[in-house]
Amino acid sequence: MPGLRVRLSAVSLALVVLAAAPAAALEVTPVLALRLGVAPALGSAVADLPIADTIPLQFPIQLDALLGQGPLALGAYGSWGPAHAAKCADASCSAWVGRVGLQATWTFAVEGGPEPWIGLASGYEWAREHRTRGGTVTTTWAGWEPIAVQGGVEWRVLRWLALGPYGLVGVGRYTRYTVDTGFEQASSAIPNPAIHAWIHLGVRGRFLIWGEPK
Repeated sequence: MPGLRVRLSAVSLALVVLAAAPAAALEVTPVLALRLGVAPALGSAVADLPIADTIPLQFPIQLDALLGQGPLALGAYGSWGPAHAAKCADASCSAWVGRVGLQATWTFAVEGGPEPWIGLASGYEWAREHRTRGGTVTTTWAGWEPIAVQGGVEWRVLRWLALGPYGLVGVGRYTRYTVDTGFEQASSAIPNPAIHAWIHLGVRGRFLIWGEPK
C-alpha cells in the first residue's frame, strides 16, 4: 500500500533529520508521555462485519518516546489495551488491541498557563480476540493505521510533569486475518478491507527527562 508507506516514511525522515542535527544547536530534549484512556470503535473490521460485532471497545495504555526541540516533538509510540469482546454470552472471551508507530506533536506553550498541543501519527495495529467454548479459538486482525489525529491540553503540575486530557481519532483498516485453534493456524489477506476508527479519550502525563524546552 504505497500511500500508507509514504506517510510513515515522511515521519521517519523527520526523525532522522532531528536525530542527526547537533544537539547543542537544536537543544533537543527527551520527553516521555504516558496515556490512559477509553476508546470505542466505529466502522467495520472487514466488509459486512461491523467492528461493533467483534471488538467494540478498548482501554488503551500508551507510552510515547519523543525528542523535543522547542514546541516540536518527534518520536515513537506503543499502545496496548485490554478490550471488550462482543457477542460472548455463550463463551469465555478476552481481547486486546495493540498499536505501534511514529508521531509528531506541537505544543503551544503559554507562560504559567495551560499548554495545548496537537499531533499526527501513523503506524500498525493488531486486534486479537480469544474465545473459549470447549476449545479456544484466537482470531487476529492486523493492518495499517495510516493516520491518527490527536490533541489535548496540559497543565504543568511540576517542573518536569505536565498533565491533562487528550483525544485521538485513529483511522485504519485491517488487511490480514488469522485464526488459530491451538491445533492448526490459518492466515490470509482480507480481499475486501473496510475502514474503521478508534476514538480515544483519556489523560496524558508528559515527563521531561532533563532540561526544559524553551
